[in-house]
Amino acid sequence: MPLLLLAVAAAAVSLRGAVAATAAVVDPVSYLAKVTAPSYHVADVWAAYTPPANHDEVVRAAPDTWEVLPKALDKAYRNPCWTDESGRFRCMPYFQIIGVSKCGTTDLYGRLRRHPDLADGAKGPHFWDECPYPPKGACTAPPNGDFDGYV
Repeated sequence: MPLLLLAVAAAAVSLRGAVAATAAVVDPVSYLAKVTAPSYHVADVWAAYTPPANHDEVVRAAPDTWEVLPKALDKAYRNPCWTDESGRFRCMPYFQIIGVSKCGTTDLYGRLRRHPDLADGAKGPHFWDECPYPPKGACTAPPNGDFDGYV
């Protein structure tokens, strides 16, 4: 009986070593190296924007957003960035990870953070889920759940 337990323990140690060796070889973000930059610049898309027929209605629905948005973006940055009238440098996210609780967004965020071309950003601004407009009470996104607080 003790010989059988010794054999099982040795097999478990061997299996753990094999799993550890395999895990050390696998790079969970290696697929990101194949992603190429888009062939356009977001500043060019922004400059070519033509307001739709219902533009005034859209502005009335979210006036805080339209007060903050710039006329032009700085092409020196991949993200949509600009300097506002007060001289403050502002950027919107290049992309967002949006998902409900427990759907894997934290894992995806952790993997993306390891990519050398991505700057670390706020993990959970909660602009989309916790801050109705117009504000109806306290909000976790400063200052009051408006777009200015988000960017």
